Amino acid sequence: MGLKLMLMRDDKVIFDLTLPESSEGLEGTLRPCAVAEREMERLCAFYSMGSNRKRLRVMTELARGGELRFSDVMQIATNPKLAQDCLQPMLREGLVVHGERGSGYRIPEKALPLMMTLTVGLARMLSVLDEELTSDEGGALR
Repeated sequence: MGLKLMLMRDDKVIFDLTLPESSEGLEGTLRPCAVAEREMERLCAFYSMGSNRKRLRVMTELARGGELRFSDVMQIATNPKLAQDCLQPMLREGLVVHGERGSGYRIPEKALPLMMTLTVGLARMLSVLDEELTSDEGGALR
């Protein structure tokens, strides 16, 4: 099974990555995609955000739209320190903004595509890939 990842804005392709069906062609495919140090740091930050179950639940709730008040985050995180631990990385990366005191946390419009990709998009893509690999090879990707 080959894999093609494509990112589009309206009808314009802004990113296209096609992976070959066999691992023999990976070396040539991946070589031009060397990751710069700043990109590596940002990728680590995103993986770190998604690796925490409570933080990921907060991200998913925010991605559904609207605002979350600190008390809403507390419902997920169970205590103030955990709630802050959930919010701080997202605030630092600009994925979440907080207004005046008493207002809620929300995703800025420009960060919504990234937040959706990190939550719903990635979950669905992994599910589809797992189903494909299971049906093709008779075993799950685990």
